[in-house]
Amino acid sequence: LFRSTFIGTNWTNVNSMQAETTLALTFDSIYVLSGADGRGIFRSTNIGDAWEPIGGLPIQMRYVSGFVSLQGALFASTRNGIYRSTDHGSTWTISSTGLGTPGTYLNVQRMVTEGSRVFALADLRMGVYISRDVGVTWNFGGLGGIWGNCLVVLDTNVFAGSSSGVHLSSGSDPTWLLSN
Repeated sequence: LFRSTFIGTNWTNVNSMQAETTLALTFDSIYVLSGADGRGIFRSTNIGDAWEPIGGLPIQMRYVSGFVSLQGALFASTRNGIYRSTDHGSTWTISSTGLGTPGTYLNVQRMVTEGSRVFALADLRMGVYISRDVGVTWNFGGLGGIWGNCLVVLDTNVFAGSSSGVHLSSGSDPTWLLSN
């Protein structure tokens, strides 16, 4: 993990986490949080000079691929669904009600927020899921059967990159249009 304090001109290694790969970073008003491949979540109070592991995480949270925040809640996408924290990452609870088929493997690759909604992109052609209640429940939002790779938000438009191109959902209706 590297940090630049001068607009990307110079970079300093700040990887005291003993993690080989950092997959996700976020800032939540108090901490910088890092999702490390196979090592869980670390946080820093001093812009990365020192990192502390967050203890007590379930084994499913050892691989965190992304973070988003909405209305005081922090979400982590993992190989086993979505986890939610309301205390700056000190404790996490599973937040996967409605994601896929109960008891099945659900690797959530990416998440984005748009307005009061959280969008989650699951791999293995499972599609996009949307929460309208700060992650309490999730509903299928389309694009099942495609290989999704990424999500991005521009204004009120949500774009999903996939093996078949770029898909666009605009407004409150989760209808996706191929926009190549």
